Amino acid sequence: MKLKTLCSFSVIGLFALLSACGQEDASSSENDTTTQLESGNDESASDFPTRQMRYIVPYGPGGLSDVTARNIETVIREEGLLDVDFTVTNVDGASAGNGMNEVRNADPDGHTLLHHHTSLIAHKATGVRDWGYEVYEPVAQLFEVPHVIFTHPDYYDDVDAFISEVEQGGEGISMGTSSPGGLTHMNMMIFLDQLGVSDSVVQVTHGGGGDLNTALLAGENNIGIGQLPQHIDYHRSGDLKILAVSSSERMEAISDIPTFEEIGLDGSEFILQTMGVWAPPETPDPIINELYDLYETVVEHEKFIEAANQQGFTPALGDGEVLSSTFEQDELDIETFLSESGLLD
Repeated sequence: MKLKTLCSFSVIGLFALLSACGQEDASSSENDTTTQLESGNDESASDFPTRQMRYIVPYGPGGLSDVTARNIETVIREEGLLDVDFTVTNVDGASAGNGMNEVRNADPDGHTLLHHHTSLIAHKATGVRDWGYEVYEPVAQLFEVPHVIFTHPDYYDDVDAFISEVEQGGEGISMGTSSPGGLTHMNMMIFLDQLGVSDSVVQVTHGGGGDLNTALLAGENNIGIGQLPQHIDYHRSGDLKILAVSSSERMEAISDIPTFEEIGLDGSEFILQTMGVWAPPETPDPIINELYDLYETVVEHEKFIEAANQQGFTPALGDGEVLSSTFEQDELDIETFLSESGLLD
């Protein structure tokens, strides 16, 4: 690698709909890598990269994936880590399927990569599509992110106030989340189930974290759940109010906000979002290794660590094997929970 040297509808109805319309054409994703190799593409890892690199975010602007991908791009650009452009590209739609397919179908040469998290598992487990992380080459595990419960500041001072309004029979009370069928959506189901109010609250899904913020800022939903980095700036400005965080301990970035455990929830049931980097199928190992070296440099850089502290995510660097192992365990936990909970029955 040429690096510069440094010193609203029912949950059941939703998943049924997604299962029917969210199955992307898997056959289109079979890359003819043999043809590509035979055509004379003998680019070596030492030559890589030879042109612009595209870092695909499968959601719109303003959400967790977008915010954190741009943190990575900033470090690469400002520190001159590459001799080519590294461009964050939002390819949203189809519950992240459009962006996922773009990377799945890309040439396996390391120039097109996917920035995606644990929702790769949740989408498959809830029937959005019948494939997930296993179709990609894992490059690097980057960081972990907790979820937060938040609201418009005019609505509630704490989660107890929300529960009280629901128990008093308030009509049209709604809770918003982002991508349908993703991990955040699943955690919303767990949250309402633990409170015992699933049947009394309208569950609303939005296209991504940016759309979710817009809905809560407009007062369209009474309360919402999302990943901390995409809501923390609105909390600091006073435009939105975070009520609780799913981390096992209070987060330094919002040290005055209680954990789920502190407000009486079983925090162990809520799964953290783990962010990873994924390459197209059949990407050669030498290029995967060069890519890992790049991301290792970024995640260990002081600018990235500072962004993590400010935005509320925790660096958890690992190579492709670590990323695969993490996702395999999360997949088991998610499938076991969904089976035992009956939330999809």
